[in-house]
Amino acid sequence: MSKWVPKEFLPEEDFKRFCERAKEENLFWSSLLLFLAFTGCRVSEAVKLKWEDINFKDSVARIWKSKGQRSRWVPLKDEVLQLLQKRREALLKKMKEQDIQQKYVWPGRNGHITRLAVYRKVQKIGQELGIKIHPHTLRHTFLTLLINKGVPIHVVKEIAGHSSLAVTGVYLHTSPTQLKKAVEVI
Repeated sequence: MSKWVPKEFLPEEDFKRFCERAKEENLFWSSLLLFLAFTGCRVSEAVKLKWEDINFKDSVARIWKSKGQRSRWVPLKDEVLQLLQKRREALLKKMKEQDIQQKYVWPGRNGHITRLAVYRKVQKIGQELGIKIHPHTLRHTFLTLLINKGVPIHVVKEIAGHSSLAVTGVYLHTSPTQLKKAVEVI
């Protein structure tokens, strides 16, 4: 039985609008929302991200999956990396002042922030923008845009953490323009 994957993804313009609006949030939220938008991570993976899983030198983050504790490395866009560096600096300063330890990038009351809190924030911003959106829409949109911009599907498969190309194929969407271009090739 296949997992449910939303059929909707955002048009590129709405995706850009969401990202621009996310940048207006405080450092905690802007770093989390843009991490989601530009890595294609599932919200459950992002909320559990620990500082030790980020390699700032190589601009990558290790994403752990619950199934068999497999992991994958996802590249970090410069903009996201810079937000994470600012977040780390601010958190280190706070930890030093308050003599606390924090292993999660986005902490919450009982360890890390909850998926529900992220869901609510994404929906709130979507409502402000008049866009129907939830966290998985960001993943679906990101992966779809990668494919539409010519990133090979096997690369998208690795970024997404899929076990097979068939799963990644869900993110293939054909537009009438693409069909027309295809027949014009020959």
